[in-house]
Amino acid sequence: MRRVFYILVLLLGVLPVALAQTGTWSGEIEFRGMTIGMVFHFDGDEPTMDVPDQGAFGLPMQVERKDAAIEAMEGLNHLFQHSETGQPAEYRRLEETFAQEAIEKIIKWISALK
Repeated sequence: MRRVFYILVLLLGVLPVALAQTGTWSGEIEFRGMTIGMVFHFDGDEPTMDVPDQGAFGLPMQVERKDAAIEAMEGLNHLFQHSETGQPAEYRRLEETFAQEAIEKIIKWISALK
């Protein structure tokens, strides 16, 4: 059981968390036939995780990149194509492979990493 706990901490401890996001999420995770209750606290710069079933509280989670940004690109589906609904039924009608504005944003982002 302790091994499962450490695996979960490693897997979930590196969740990318937006700094502006705050609140608490609780739920259960099924892993190898076991159900483990977990609580995530997203409170600014120092998010924590609780695993009450194992008596673990206030476990620090790592924020991967404090300078990361998430940007919504209106009108594009998850494949970066212009679409009306984003539903798979639309795919056959789409002639675009990759939206030009998405390519430009990605190039700008990669260039800024240098």
